[in-house]
Amino acid sequence: MRLAELAGLSRSLVSNLERNSSGATRSSDPTMSTIYRLAYALRVPPAVLLPAVGEEVGELCWEALERVVEKAKDLDTEEGEREVRREWSQLSTTVAWPARPEDTKPFASKK
Repeated sequence: MRLAELAGLSRSLVSNLERNSSGATRSSDPTMSTIYRLAYALRVPPAVLLPAVGEEVGELCWEALERVVEKAKDLDTEEGEREVRREWSQLSTTVAWPARPEDTKPFASKK
């Protein structure tokens, strides 16, 4: 993978980002340094790689937040704490990606 090489990132990381996968049940969540490395390698502004960059982030899903709060009341065990963290990590916002079909078009080199 040429992009991984140009960005100084592992091939598996770039592959996971391309597939929007970071494990069996989680989607990709790259760090800002990864975004900047990819933007530099692609010669585009970092904002191009961010979903809905011009939009305000909406509120969290309140039903999901209430579930987390309810579970937090029973944090007597390590297992309970892990469950709350898992639930918290799955709260969603109103920003969805890909927002448009062109967000996932293959990269074409500008030569």
